[in-house]
Amino acid sequence: TGQLLRSFEGHTDAIHCAVFSPNARWLLSASADKSLRLWDASSAQLLRSIEDPGKHINSAVFSPDSRAVLSSSDDGTLKLWDVASGQLVRHFEGHDAAINSAVFSIDGSQILSASDDSTLKLWDAASGQLLRLFEGHGSWVMSGAFSPDSRRILSASWDDTLKVWDANSGAIIH
Repeated sequence: TGQLLRSFEGHTDAIHCAVFSPNARWLLSASADKSLRLWDASSAQLLRSIEDPGKHINSAVFSPDSRAVLSSSDDGTLKLWDVASGQLVRHFEGHDAAINSAVFSIDGSQILSASDDSTLKLWDAASGQLLRLFEGHGSWVMSGAFSPDSRRILSASWDDTLKVWDANSGAIIH
């Protein structure tokens, strides 16, 4: 029907991203106010605010099991946060510019980040180790996605192209 069901308020600057948790119990919002907000999806109650001392948070996503959230920011870092405690679990560094988005693989074992440094990076979610660098775009990479079997990666860039990559070798397929 298009009827507004709930309104969520609490951020003090622009909200860059909002997502449902895979279990549909929570909503997560990421803002230029350098915070993540975890909300109860049914009541709109704020459950937790996670303050990040870095720069603007550009994106946030839940892990497939809804136990962690991953944020990406203008300072070129990824941060993995525990949903239950709000504590920082892991800090990923390696991009030379803002990270526009990041996603988990279907099984949650890997993380893909897309950056203004014109690259994508594949990370081991458990250790934080960089697994692979994807180079070939001529401008900012805005987003990346895993294929359902996690064997291919799709990227979108300001260079007006989409590229499909082999996740294992890093080679451009299309």
